[in-house]
Amino acid sequence: MFNVFFSIFRLIRPVNLMLIFLTQMLIYYKSNPIFFDYFQIYFCLFATISTAAAGYVINDFFDQKIDLINKAQKTIIGKSISANFAIKIYIFFAVLTLIFSVFLPLQIQIIQFFSWLALFLYSKFLKKMALIGNLLISVLTVFSVLLPSILTNFWNNQIILLAIFAFLLTFVRELLKDVEDIEGDKIGNCKTFPIIFGLVCSKNLLLLLLLLFIFPLFALFFLFKFCFIHLFFIGFIIYLFYFAWQIRVAKQKKDFANLSLQAKIMMLFGLITLFL
Repeated sequence: MFNVFFSIFRLIRPVNLMLIFLTQMLIYYKSNPIFFDYFQIYFCLFATISTAAAGYVINDFFDQKIDLINKAQKTIIGKSISANFAIKIYIFFAVLTLIFSVFLPLQIQIIQFFSWLALFLYSKFLKKMALIGNLLISVLTVFSVLLPSILTNFWNNQIILLAIFAFLLTFVRELLKDVEDIEGDKIGNCKTFPIIFGLVCSKNLLLLLLLLFIFPLFALFFLFKFCFIHLFFIGFIIYLFYFAWQIRVAKQKKDFANLSLQAKIMMLFGLITLFL
């Protein structure tokens, strides 16, 4: 029984869910609106996490054959739990999303439904198409960042720039994952960007996306009065050049897996700016 619960825990990507939780809670904290409906905030948060968990489960369900090649040691469905049980887990989280969304404003319900549907279509079809799936996941990441502001009607330049940062970094990470998973994706008849255009073009696109990072970083730099946070931004820009160099020299699957992990860590550091 413990092994089953542990497998479910791994299946729903707890680290990613925690990142979503921290992002939204920090933005709620920054919002501090006059009317602060804690019930709606928590329902919105739980609905978002349930949607994301359902998305991870259905993605692994459709990727069973591909994952046996791309990440054989980490495959859960078909090994630790059956495909039928995985579908039941997916339905459970989908129902949770529906229940939590009932208590939310209409515009939030629409976004949650769109996110749930988009993740299903992504897992079934869109992830196999060059850049379409990458763009979709990046847009959904932006929604997860902006949902607290939509709910509380609180906006500022810092939150908007963070959303742009999240979009670009998610796009980079999704493309890195496509390069990392190229062998399994070929067998799964995927037409991802690296498969169609090759490794060199994929690296050039990644470097272009990193170049675009400079604009939101400089914008954030000038939002703050001079203090230690400027050292943080300078350090981050220097690290981006190192990250770009790693992309240039990356050749093996493990290199791109390491870069993907670094991109996730950069997302976490991006959240630090909300504390400052």
